[in-house]
Amino acid sequence: MVPELRKRHRLVWQVGSILLCLGFVGAVWVLPQPVPAGQWLKSEPQPFPKILARKTTGNLSFQLRQGNESLKQIEITQHQVMEQAFVQVFCNNALQGVLGPTGVQRFNLSDTLSAEPPYLIELVDGINHKTIRQIVLP
Repeated sequence: MVPELRKRHRLVWQVGSILLCLGFVGAVWVLPQPVPAGQWLKSEPQPFPKILARKTTGNLSFQLRQGNESLKQIEITQHQVMEQAFVQVFCNNALQGVLGPTGVQRFNLSDTLSAEPPYLIELVDGINHKTIRQIVLP
């Protein structure tokens, strides 16, 4: 290489290394920050005041609740983590939602389901499509 070309080559590499470092710092700077667990948005319905029926089987407790009007709600409490990873909740063959890992989950019943007692609640393994539990609430 001639001296002029060597000088340009060194300058291009020096500028390139600085730009590469700035690009790395910029990429790390714009990464999204994780939201702390306590600040996640929860869209869980509030419990209805009147309890119509209760049943407990194994590590699950079921409650049928009624609101001020004729609206009803199913409340499922898990006392231990379930073996299945993905559990769907059906009420009278209508999908209500998915159970979380632990704790209390509530599912508001639609007006058409509220008028059809008794309520057959089925917990179905969403992966293998096998019924885990069936329970009837009056």
